[in-house]
Amino acid sequence: MGYHLFVGDIYENLANSAKNLYPSAYLLTDHNYNTASGTVYTSIADMENLELFYKVCEDSDEITYCPPDTWSDKDKKGASKQKQFTEDILIHFSQFKSIHNLPTNRKNFLKQDFLRNPRKIQGTQIWVAGCSITKGSGVKEGENWKTLVTNVFQLPYSDLSLSASSIQFASDQICRSDIKSKDLVFWQLTSHERYPAIDPENNELIQVNTGRYKTEPEMVKNFDINRLQEPSLYYQNVLAVRRVVNFCNKINAKLVILGVMYDWDSVWQNFNVPCYCHLLCWPAKWLDFGSDKIHPGPLEHKKIADKFLKFYQELYG
Repeated sequence: MGYHLFVGDIYENLANSAKNLYPSAYLLTDHNYNTASGTVYTSIADMENLELFYKVCEDSDEITYCPPDTWSDKDKKGASKQKQFTEDILIHFSQFKSIHNLPTNRKNFLKQDFLRNPRKIQGTQIWVAGCSITKGSGVKEGENWKTLVTNVFQLPYSDLSLSASSIQFASDQICRSDIKSKDLVFWQLTSHERYPAIDPENNELIQVNTGRYKTEPEMVKNFDINRLQEPSLYYQNVLAVRRVVNFCNKINAKLVILGVMYDWDSVWQNFNVPCYCHLLCWPAKWLDFGSDKIHPGPLEHKKIADKFLKFYQELYG
């Protein structure tokens, strides 16, 4: 069939937008949609039902979106179901055809690629993942555990770490990265009381954790602190760990997971995977602190690196 479809609301601005560019454009309704050709314009309100509106969008060659300043079904809070459904359908079809004027700020967090680091070489390499400890907060580059470990193997590495990030975030980074057979993956597991979330005000991904309720309360004000203690969060973290283990097993990558953050209730025991062990790492027992007086220092990083290397040998010889 094929036609250029202008989509909006029942107001005159939709017709004007189409006719200003294509004088022969005409209104498409549930009575004439079967014969559509050339340039047409319509809205959900002009169709018999939502399924029919979906069909005329599906049959078009391209779509131009012309939303009104105020939608005809706006409620007292200014929300419009017609706007929501129209944009949801257009976002769906944007996978397959040209959609002009489609809003770009509804799901900013989905348009950002949060992969931290690409593959470095085609041959065997190392991948490291974790939170601020892996990032190296408070120590120099040559003093952090990832540098000490990778120097032993004399292989390049891709760093997937992010300060303040969660187990689920790291799991996603690993599973979406271009990790190949025979690669080495060293994952510094962070504490359970963290999760990735979408800030409803800025429509962006943030990392919710206990510390931010004290240091950055504005960032996490929309999230209930009690969620950090919910068993469902622990369950999701356990699954996130097992998902990485399964992924690395399938592609034959060598995975080593070391827990270096304290958890109050020993939930780490529930991971039940052979490539995981926990290094008791209470801050009060750290060998030293970094320059920020918050994160572990060079001596503690050396201890972490030594444990990673020893456990790697136990697992893979």
